[in-house]
Amino acid sequence: MRPIWISALLAVLGACTEVETPEAALDAFLEDARRGRWEQASRRVSKETMAWLRARHGALVGEEDAATAKAEALFDSLGLRVEQVPRSIVVVSPIGARVTLRATVEEGRSAEFPMVEEGGGWRVDLSRALQPAGGVRGSERAVSK
Repeated sequence: MRPIWISALLAVLGACTEVETPEAALDAFLEDARRGRWEQASRRVSKETMAWLRARHGALVGEEDAATAKAEALFDSLGLRVEQVPRSIVVVSPIGARVTLRATVEEGRSAEFPMVEEGGGWRVDLSRALQPAGGVRGSERAVSK
C-alpha cells in the first residue's frame, strides 16, 4: 500500500512542476487565434504586446475605447488571421529569457515568432514580431545602385 501512495504523490508533484515549452505555448496561441478564441489568445501574449495592441487600437478608434476594448476588437483591428495549423514549430535562436520560433505550414510557408518568458510561462511577443524592419530604405538604395 505504501509504494502506491508514494508513487501517486510523486506523480502529483511531477505534474505541478511541469513547465510549458515555448513551442507548446505558441501552438496553443495559434490554435486559440485560429478558432477565434481571442480572450484565451490574449492571455498567451506578452504584457508588452497587450500594451502595444491597446495603444494601436487607441490610435485607430480613440483612447477611451482602447482602455476597455475586448481582446477580439484588439486582434480584429490588427487583422491577425491564422488559417492553417502549423506542421512544425522549431526553435531558431539561442534559448534564454527570449527565444524565436519558426512555425511552418503544409505548403512550406513559415513565419517567425518572438517569445518571452513572463509570469511563469512563455508568451508570444507580437509587439516585436509586427514592427517594421529597420534600415529597409537604406538597403533598397544600396541594391538599386
